[in-house]
Amino acid sequence: MTMHMRLSLTAIVTLLMAGLPVGWAGEPNESTVSLEFEVRNTALGPLDVSSVRRRGGPDEEVFAARKPAYAVGIPFEMPTSYLARPGSGYMRGFLRSVLGETLGTARADTHGRLSAAQKEFLQATQGLLDAERPGGPVPQWYHPQDEPNRPRQLLLYAMTLEDAKAMAEAYNAFVMENWRSDAEDRRRRVEEKTRELVASEKRTDELVSLIESSEQALNALKPKIPYRTEKEAMEAIAELDRMLNAAQVDIAGIQSKIRAIQEHLRTHKSPYDNAIEAKLQGMFVEESVALQGAAARKTMATQLRADASRFLDLRETIVNGNRDRANLRARMVKLTPEIETERARLESLMSDMPEIAGDAIPIYPVEWVAESQDDQMGPKGP
Repeated sequence: MTMHMRLSLTAIVTLLMAGLPVGWAGEPNESTVSLEFEVRNTALGPLDVSSVRRRGGPDEEVFAARKPAYAVGIPFEMPTSYLARPGSGYMRGFLRSVLGETLGTARADTHGRLSAAQKEFLQATQGLLDAERPGGPVPQWYHPQDEPNRPRQLLLYAMTLEDAKAMAEAYNAFVMENWRSDAEDRRRRVEEKTRELVASEKRTDELVSLIESSEQALNALKPKIPYRTEKEAMEAIAELDRMLNAAQVDIAGIQSKIRAIQEHLRTHKSPYDNAIEAKLQGMFVEESVALQGAAARKTMATQLRADASRFLDLRETIVNGNRDRANLRARMVKLTPEIETERARLESLMSDMPEIAGDAIPIYPVEWVAESQDDQMGPKGP
């Protein structure tokens, strides 16, 4: 890799890392943010028990029988992709979490604050939020008539004032936790790909150095070997292996002869054995010379085999190094636009952060029309 390319890649990585959001400074933390509330003087309603029962189904009947006293208005401002709305999968997830079926750490405390009456009310009427009911007998949305600049509000009903606050906090924690989870996942992708790019650049430089040193070693080895291809080196190794085996056999046989001669010289000592001793001494010299020759053959074959193996190793290192370097460079070419795409998605996600904890969240008293005698008999269904 040229110095110019290394410098260019380093600059790209630096720019990519510099544009990555660091931490969550300045962003709301669902575990510490404190929502502000304002109990409005203007009541929501009046809701007519008879109308709710007549125009609705079992959920509406239970709703009318429980008569929730408050409704907290969640500002449904843009962006809304993470705000749970009636009939959405997010809303079903919110209902499961607030009922304690799937609790995240940020929502556990809020769930514990809900009164038993509120939990029973949600369990009995969750179908009201599980589907969009425009124009239904139970309002799901509220449009402040005296505040034209305010967006419409999602209404979450509660049995008590504290339940209304807890519902708003649970909703805020739920949407923030979902948004944060996606943002963390997106940021992790950017960081992982950036680290991969940095690691690929470093590995490419290491491969360049390895290839260069291997080529130098190979050039220094070539004058010592008679072959130039891998096939020739492998054939030489096979022949040298046969020579080494033969030399090993020869050495073992010669060593055995020498030990036998030495044993005869040690044990057969008499005035009448001079001729035999002289012959054994001659044999000892001959076998010692033969042993040196066999050992020399073994040493040379071992060295030649090591050179052949070194030749193959160097050639393999160079071939594999060039292949890996080409693969890394191809991957690096793709990584840079991938990182830019992931970073753009992260920036888009950051701009999509739900804004719930802005102005004071309104809590409306719910006004009910006085019940008729039929209404006071309770709901018709379970």
